[in-house]
Amino acid sequence: MHLAQLLSDLLLSLWRGTIDHTAPDHPSTWPWAVFWDVNAWQAHGAAVAAAAQYLPGSFDRKPRNPAKKINTGYKTWEFQMYIFGLGPALLYSILPQPYWLNYCRLVRGFRLISQHSISTTDLRAAHTCFVEWELDFELLYYQRRAECLHFIRPCVHSVSHLASETLQKGPPICHSQWTMERTIGNLGQEIRQPSNPYANLSREGVRRCQVNALKAMVPELDESKPSLPQTAVDLGNGYALLRKRGAARAIQEYLGVDVKIRRWARLRLPNGQTARTLWRETQKPAKQVCVSRNVKKMESFDNIIKVLQLPNDTDPLNFIIGNITTRDANENRPDHNLYPKVRFWLRCDYDRWLDDPVAQRTHGNRGTAPYLEDENGCPISPATLKSICRGCRGVWAELVVKKLAPPTWARLCATGRKLVHTFMEKEFPLFRLDADGWKLSLLCTTNYPNWRKTHIDNESNWKNSDKKKSLRNTVAEEYQQEGDYRPIQDVLGRSIHGTAR
Repeated sequence: MHLAQLLSDLLLSLWRGTIDHTAPDHPSTWPWAVFWDVNAWQAHGAAVAAAAQYLPGSFDRKPRNPAKKINTGYKTWEFQMYIFGLGPALLYSILPQPYWLNYCRLVRGFRLISQHSISTTDLRAAHTCFVEWELDFELLYYQRRAECLHFIRPCVHSVSHLASETLQKGPPICHSQWTMERTIGNLGQEIRQPSNPYANLSREGVRRCQVNALKAMVPELDESKPSLPQTAVDLGNGYALLRKRGAARAIQEYLGVDVKIRRWARLRLPNGQTARTLWRETQKPAKQVCVSRNVKKMESFDNIIKVLQLPNDTDPLNFIIGNITTRDANENRPDHNLYPKVRFWLRCDYDRWLDDPVAQRTHGNRGTAPYLEDENGCPISPATLKSICRGCRGVWAELVVKKLAPPTWARLCATGRKLVHTFMEKEFPLFRLDADGWKLSLLCTTNYPNWRKTHIDNESNWKNSDKKKSLRNTVAEEYQQEGDYRPIQDVLGRSIHGTAR
């Protein structure tokens, strides 16, 4: 079994007084049995459950209330987070001072030895903690009494060997039972010969060791990189903005100018963890919140310029991060008061509609793009949607001609974004019936990847240039079939089209 679970079970059974004992020895006389009283144990369990929400989400499973769940499948990871994570703080002033200090020595040694990479100094410190803990444990709990000999379980002696085993085998986290269980599961999934499973399993194990050895000797062979969601914005240096997203109206009101600023719900950190904002977390029940906002706050705009690698002369009132804005900040947008029947003026209005069970039943009545609507709030017809998609394909082709086609829509440059919005909002005014152009962005984010995969190669060029030379003429013909006899140059507008022919 896991050493963490064995140690946790021993300590809790002593503190609760549930370990086997014989008369005249009784838990009521034990100074360490602080949870012999049921009310004290239940209060402590509630404190463990309440503290769980302050653990970052990257810590995996949060410990449940041990007073209620200790006998119903309490996981080893919960024991480790409870005893070796929250325990020292929650047990302070509850355990008598000598017992609490002894317990803290075990926790410190266990935390040091659980690192993926351990220095010699840390290894020596961990060994000292374990040896001192074992000696004090015998003096404080066992007290060299025959009737308490069963307090000294094998796990008490095992911890004193962790440091020496680390010198021979490496950090315990790399060969612990968690690692072995995961490896056994992964190798079991790779068995492809049910008639001879053991030989096949042995071969797969050898092959994995060979691959791992090659990656260790030549790190360039390991091309595995964490992928980002399609709607994320890569800031570089391991940082990425993650959805959800909304308008930062408080900042706009404070500045007193019409500046397009977006606030994002999450930030991916270089270590793989995700920092969450108070803006979204306060909308969740307290039981579902994982507080992981231990990130330094930058106060000055100079720090923002440095982190995001913006030009030194960036105007703080007009700067653009990723796809913060889709148009010039001075461009006038229609006011919602002029079109009160428009249902989805803000993206959050559409998100709430999707979360509504009634809306799910009526989703089909609004077509495949339910957020698109006219000034009366009515969904567009299939013919109109077909015409809109045709227009999108035409302007995407223009991006390819101008060498502006992005690998993903979130990485479209400001020039390309202005071209798309200017053309589409001119041809289809319904795209102006929102707060910040999110409807067109959502439509392109949804449909552009498949179009690019079909027509564009990895270098943002046509897959077959001979066939694509007449694409713009084909787009013009499609418009003419719909009754629009203007040439594509007039449709796009000469100020946007430039000199490309």
